[in-house]
Amino acid sequence: FALGLAFARRWDGRAATAVAAIVLLAIAPGEATRPGFQLSFAAVFSLQELAPRLRRRWFGEPDRLGASTRSILASRGADAIAACVAAWAVSTPIALHHFGMAALLGVPATLLATPIVAATVSFAALAMPLGAIVPGTAAASGFIISSLGSVLLAIADSIAAVPHGSWRPAPPGPAATLLVLLAVFAWLVAARR
Repeated sequence: FALGLAFARRWDGRAATAVAAIVLLAIAPGEATRPGFQLSFAAVFSLQELAPRLRRRWFGEPDRLGASTRSILASRGADAIAACVAAWAVSTPIALHHFGMAALLGVPATLLATPIVAATVSFAALAMPLGAIVPGTAAASGFIISSLGSVLLAIADSIAAVPHGSWRPAPPGPAATLLVLLAVFAWLVAARR
């Protein structure tokens, strides 16, 4: 899909997500019950489906032409806020279920960490093939990636140190769980109309 995108081919992100989930579950069906699988695919789903709706509702249509640098930055900021809120809203119930905790500062933490994560992943994607071609670069690449990881840990530690930055409720009973699921289902049905 990334190669197709590089050659200006159109593709459906939902189809790519579905193919990835099907392949992973065909190889390891038990992944469906693991928090990593659930959080990853729920977050991707929220970025594909919920974030664009929140973006349009809260900030209007994106400014893709960019009349000025300020309008481009404002549009990208609105995209980032909508994406962070969407991912947080969908992943919080999963985190509550598996870990018994909700990160109340998840949105600002994500806004702070996303540029560092993007830089880390991008640099690692370039460093791996470069390290295979020029083995002497591996140590320098490892130092840079480790430094970026240290910045991420510092952000996580700072957010974790904020009083009342997380919430650890008592586990919900079956009736509360059913009510939340029904509310989410009703909201999804209403959003389709």
